[in-house]
Amino acid sequence: MENRIIAGTEIKLNVHAEPIGDAHMVDYNFTVEIYTSPTKSITLSKDKLIYIDEDNYVACVDSSKLGVGRLRCKLTAQIPDGDFDDNFRTEITVIDSGIDVVRNV
Repeated sequence: MENRIIAGTEIKLNVHAEPIGDAHMVDYNFTVEIYTSPTKSITLSKDKLIYIDEDNYVACVDSSKLGVGRLRCKLTAQIPDGDFDDNFRTEITVIDSGIDVVRNV
């Protein structure tokens, strides 16, 4: 079954990451870039998300700002790590939401 929403729908997306070593999402700073194409995106910092638990946050998204296409989330985390010059290791992952934003059908 296809999971589609019509452009303009406001949705809540759960943003989840498995612990990285002993670090949970609550322990580090991160941003989430939500997009359907390289030219249409919304970037939210951790403090703009709704805290659910130590490994889950919710992003409130107005799909009218994204255009049509597959909805994806790029999670960029700054993991504390003393082995790097700035004491942080950047981890980046892209999450496919499984949702297609479509024009009015």
